[in-house]
Amino acid sequence: IDLKTIKPQSIEKSAARQSFKELFEELEKVVSLWSWESKDQLSYITSALILCVFQEAFHWRPIIYLSGAQGTGKTLFADLMSKLFGSLIDVVDKCTSYAIQQHFGHDSRVGFFDEFEHYSSEAQQIAILNLIKSACKGGKTVGAKMYGGRSRSYFVKHMFFLSSISFPSYIRKDQAVKDRMVIFNL
Repeated sequence: IDLKTIKPQSIEKSAARQSFKELFEELEKVVSLWSWESKDQLSYITSALILCVFQEAFHWRPIIYLSGAQGTGKTLFADLMSKLFGSLIDVVDKCTSYAIQQHFGHDSRVGFFDEFEHYSSEAQQIAILNLIKSACKGGKTVGAKMYGGRSRSYFVKHMFFLSSISFPSYIRKDQAVKDRMVIFNL
């Protein structure tokens, strides 16, 4: 799939001239370019993308997990989301839970963690998942120490996407994460 050949307008421009149904159908056509494990997933992943726009209005937000072999288009999907949604989607590269607190605190962007299996350690991945788990259900006020000994509070209440080739085994052990996760396979 070549993003240069996909010419959907941003969601903001499309919504101004289309009904919601037309917008959904246009987005679903683009999403159908990926080889989803099941065609039944197509309308669900499209719905998840639409949910990004409204995620701030919900008390509970899912963790969307994209799984697939190398070369199936997970990173390309993240790029497409960024192209369609602009500053609403933030594709994040290998960071810590503290960086996530600072980066996402007090705004309503949706985070996309690509190649989640490559984050430096299992402990770091677990810390990120624990933060995401709290952010998905009602949000969480967290504190972070700043240089100079001062601290600052951040309220993290967001929807997050994760993608990886392999499904981390410790996620299977954390029922709270599993309960919040919607898995889409490529």
